[in-house]
Amino acid sequence: MLLNFKELRQHILAQPIPEKLKNELDKMLTSGSFELKENFFKSYKNFTTTGSSSKPKTVVHTGKTLYESAVSSIEFFNLTEDDKTLVCLSFERMGGWMAYFRALLSGSEVISCHPHNLVESLLENKPKIISLVPSQLPLLLESEEDFSFLRFIFVGGAELSTSLWERSLSKKLPLIPCLGSSESGAMYAAHPCPFSELKKNEYKIMPRREVKLSPAGLIQLGKYGRFLGYKNGELSLEGNLFSSQDLGEFTNTNTLRFLGRNDLVFISGGINVNPLHIESVLEKLNKVERATIIPYSDEKWGHVGALFYWAQEKISQEEFKNFFERYLEPQERPKRIIYQGEFPAGQEKINRSLLKKKL
Repeated sequence: MLLNFKELRQHILAQPIPEKLKNELDKMLTSGSFELKENFFKSYKNFTTTGSSSKPKTVVHTGKTLYESAVSSIEFFNLTEDDKTLVCLSFERMGGWMAYFRALLSGSEVISCHPHNLVESLLENKPKIISLVPSQLPLLLESEEDFSFLRFIFVGGAELSTSLWERSLSKKLPLIPCLGSSESGAMYAAHPCPFSELKKNEYKIMPRREVKLSPAGLIQLGKYGRFLGYKNGELSLEGNLFSSQDLGEFTNTNTLRFLGRNDLVFISGGINVNPLHIESVLEKLNKVERATIIPYSDEKWGHVGALFYWAQEKISQEEFKNFFERYLEPQERPKRIIYQGEFPAGQEKINRSLLKKKL
């Protein structure tokens, strides 16, 4: 279901959402029309990327690209006015903005909550849909409450660990892993339903979206729902396709498998090392909550990895050494190990560019 122009504006004004968000949406709309008008399509909205692997950039969207992204999600998940939505992500980020916008456009009731009050808000409002980042999942997993009223838990914004994935399945949380970015107008691929047969890093392409792979395996995005370009910078296209820095491959069932970030791969001892592989192996070490590998120059190997990890307690160097020797090739083994304490609840991504400054 999609609300028409007049219905959308009335619905937005009636919802208990932040006034600043209402005002921003109202600027993009003009009352008295039953259709989405040209001035809405040409209204510009800028978002700042998280800058997890490089300096943050400002991406430029229009009402049209945001509308297209929302329509794609609504069609894929068959969202209706009955899908009451709870949003605890900031609308200053793409993921939060689109969580609000697709719910509003589908006509559902939308409720805002502070991340620290997530469980309480869920139990009080009993929504059918919520959007989370992986670091918020433990709040649900560690609760003894029943969340069977939820239809979908959209999870994106960062890599979902195998541990969180398996624990969520065990608790029967209806997770929907999503693949998207600020450039793509949030999600462009996702699991079609909870408890599907897909692996956590495999996704179905959403309706109307054009997704291809470059010869180097980079995920490329077509025009529909995609940003116009970077502020103060040009948009580089290959045949109307935007090449992200995400690596992927298509399976024989035509699903997209996410392989990691191209701009994170480094050469050590003459071989390509993908930090995502090392980070996935570290999930076998249950004490580690989150981990990331940051490459740095080394006279012997060319580049080596530094391990930054988050855990409740510091893990001994000897335990790491034994673990690395069992599971990793010599070139893959981190040469520095840096403890970061516990991972902050609600944090979207690991800021790799900030960690790199610590080396």
